[in-house]
Amino acid sequence: MSTKSKGLGDTVKKITEKTGIDKLVHKYFGDDCGCDDRQEALNRMVPYGPYLCAQDAETFRDLIVPASRKGTLDAATSRVFINIYNRTFNTKEGPTSCASCGKQLFQNLKKVYDEQYS
Repeated sequence: MSTKSKGLGDTVKKITEKTGIDKLVHKYFGDDCGCDDRQEALNRMVPYGPYLCAQDAETFRDLIVPASRKGTLDAATSRVFINIYNRTFNTKEGPTSCASCGKQLFQNLKKVYDEQYS
């Protein structure tokens, strides 16, 4: 079963696996050849839609989601959240005091998180 590519890095990985290039690279450079880092970098540079990188996903899961369960985000957590949101959606949103607006931003980001990491 093939998973949907999040960006160019995933596509390149699929091509190298199908052609066997990945086996040659691992044979000569070992398992820690930097492929995973290049895959992540290419996914960030050329995403196929909203893209949540692994570090932002971890921060979202470990900091933002627990804080949102308390009902509101403090100023520092809100800034982190908005920065993650803007990187993911390539936007320039600012902090909001509107609860329904903030909830919508959270739901948008959670949807991307769930699609990529669930």
